[in-house]
Amino acid sequence: MQLLALGFGALVYALIEGPARGWTDTRVLTLSAAAAVALLTFVAVELRTTDPMLDLHFFRDPVLSGAAATAFMISFGMFGASFFLPLLLQDVMGWSPSSAGLAGLPMTALIVIAAPLSGALTARCGPGFLW
Repeated sequence: MQLLALGFGALVYALIEGPARGWTDTRVLTLSAAAAVALLTFVAVELRTTDPMLDLHFFRDPVLSGAAATAFMISFGMFGASFFLPLLLQDVMGWSPSSAGLAGLPMTALIVIAAPLSGALTARCGPGFLW
């Protein structure tokens, strides 16, 4: 658990400091290396322990690995859009914070509507319906 917290903490701090200090700054490179070492050590420990926090053997299943990778990419894109679009609307286009927030409501409404519908469609037709 400590390795995971150390790894992600160092990675997040390096990503925050990278644009301000420069990506070749000693602190940023040291934090990036520490994050890589801690996360790789976490993976090695989790593969060898009898009671892992995350059983990495599950990812041998290509269906689970594909679903996890897809969910990660979708979440990464959605959270990135919900973070950067209001900043774009406010800082670049000069919108007020309220107007920028209201502009994001249709995306939120579609997510709220589409999520249960996609679950029902998958339950009815199966996960391979679109293939």
